[in-house]
Amino acid sequence: GVTDEIKNSVFGDKILIAQFYLADRIVVREIIKATKRGVNFDIILNNSITSNQSGGIPNKTAANEILDKSRKNPGIITLRWYNNGEEQFHTKLMLVKKPDYLIAFGGSGNFTRHNLRDFNLESELKVTAPYNSDFSNEVLDYFDRIWTNRDGDFTLDYDMAKKDAGFNNFLYKFIEKSGFSAF
Repeated sequence: GVTDEIKNSVFGDKILIAQFYLADRIVVREIIKATKRGVNFDIILNNSITSNQSGGIPNKTAANEILDKSRKNPGIITLRWYNNGEEQFHTKLMLVKKPDYLIAFGGSGNFTRHNLRDFNLESELKVTAPYNSDFSNEVLDYFDRIWTNRDGDFTLDYDMAKKDAGFNNFLYKFIEKSGFSAF
């Protein structure tokens, strides 16, 4: 699944992630490991800072950890927040750009322990397609549109200056590991 594709990514691959929640400890570790191999990431997350999640948990704390621990790695991570109003960015999408083809995951599962480790019954679809297919063109155009703010103000730059206190980081890790969470 998702974790295996990140784990099997190699130098030159690029992974695009658009997620409501990114909290799974295994996914976080695999993203950091992938950057050590030279894999690049563009990540869009729901802006839990402005929505109803207290203190930015889990997205802000997970994002801070990923960026902090991959900073000196050859792979580059660029992160953007979805520009929430009252709505939430509920997308669940990962695109793995291989040299000759695209792997796409989409469905109902967040990148959380509950959704990826068989606690919730989620549906996921994996599609492998050549770049010249309509599918690849449309899904890559969707990501590019919100990433670049083409035709709207969809995403905001990530701001590392506003870091969470250590307690939020501890709380996020405890909640995700213990399973005492709504995410």
